[in-house]
Amino acid sequence: MASKRSHTIKLRTVEIQLLNLLMDGFTTEEAAMLIYDCRDDKDPCKTDEDKKRKAIFKCQHMLRNESLIEEYNRRVKQMMLGPVTRANRVLTKQLDDENGWLANKAANDILVKYGPKNVEEENTITVKVEGLPELGTPDSAETDVDEE
Repeated sequence: MASKRSHTIKLRTVEIQLLNLLMDGFTTEEAAMLIYDCRDDKDPCKTDEDKKRKAIFKCQHMLRNESLIEEYNRRVKQMMLGPVTRANRVLTKQLDDENGWLANKAANDILVKYGPKNVEEENTITVKVEGLPELGTPDSAETDVDEE
C-alpha cells in the first residue's frame, strides 16, 4: 500500500500572507499595499509612493521563490479539483440524455478534452506549389536595367 507523500513547505509568515491574498483574488500591488502598510505617515488617507514601490518590489521578489510558486500551484489545483470532478460527472450524465443535441455536445466536449490529440492533423491538406522563382536576393546579372 503506497503512502501519501506529506506536503510540507517552509514559508515565512509574510509569504503566507502574500499567498493567501493572491488566492483571494488580490493583485500583487494590492497585496503589497496591505502587507506592508503603504500609507503616508503625514496623511494616512494617502499612499506613500516610495513605500508602495518598495513593497511591490519585495512581493515580486517573493514570487520568485520556488517554494511559494509550488505552494500556489498546489492550492490552485486543489481549489479546481472539486469543480472539475463535478463537471466531468455532469458530462457523463449528459451522454445518456434523451436530448440528442445535449448528448452530442457532451460527447464532443469529452472527445476534445480526452480524445486523440492529432485529430486536426489527420485532416490537413498540403499544397505544393512548383515553378515559382526562388526567393532571396535578386541576381544582378538578371536585372532588366539598360546601361547606356
